[in-house]
Amino acid sequence: ATRCRCWHYKNIVIHAEGRSNRVQHAPFDAVKAVRLAQSRFKTESTDRMKAFWLYWLMHLVGDLHQPLHCVSSVKFDPTGDAGGNKFALQGRARNLHFLWDNGITDGLVAQGWRGGLVEKAGLVQKVHPSSSFGKFLPQPDPGVWCEERADPAVKTVYVGINPNDTPSADYEKKRKDLSLRQAALGGYRLAEVLKEILR
Repeated sequence: ATRCRCWHYKNIVIHAEGRSNRVQHAPFDAVKAVRLAQSRFKTESTDRMKAFWLYWLMHLVGDLHQPLHCVSSVKFDPTGDAGGNKFALQGRARNLHFLWDNGITDGLVAQGWRGGLVEKAGLVQKVHPSSSFGKFLPQPDPGVWCEERADPAVKTVYVGINPNDTPSADYEKKRKDLSLRQAALGGYRLAEVLKEILR
């Protein structure tokens, strides 16, 4: 588990303009881990090991569509905020990363959606059909996925909130809305990845 800790994120530095930057970068990251999982799934000979790499692939594609798994802001700390883990908040969420990790669940609750996983996925698809993503959807490169996530992190995740704040109602709405959109995009891309490795 310790060896795989750095598999869940990549530290793209944001808010660095005019600020010192001492962010540490892991030698292995989520982008490299997705590529490894894709490769190993294809070469493993046992169902057990294929299942192991399939689990990691599904998990990591999800991680790379949560903006805070792809960035580290130096706005308040030159060593970076570790994807919002060091960005403390008031209220039930102890930090910004924890808050956004719960965005999909909170978004579904806010919509009043019930049912099992398949039903909820179907509802997310109705709100965010594949056609709504245009040119973004076919992108197969996890490195590009991660670079894309830096944009909503700058424009949405870190806007309207400061350390030790209690998130406002407006902030909570945009968090839930963006989280459901990212869940849909990640799901569509995961489907394409699975089609490719299962050929």
